Amino acid sequence: MLKKKFTKAIVRTPCKSIVDGLTSARMGKPEYHKTLEQHQEYIKALQYCGLD
Repeated sequence: MLKKKFTKAIVRTPCKSIVDGLTSARMGKPEYHKTLEQHQEYIKALQYCGLD
């Protein structure tokens, strides 16, 4: 059986309106600067796994 390996990921920077979105986490409104930091860490994790 042939295993498929993902090699690429499509990501986009979250827009500022994310702070107006709905959440079920009950942690309050999202903080835009924190969202950007988390997004960068997500990209680093994908790169660590070998994705472009």
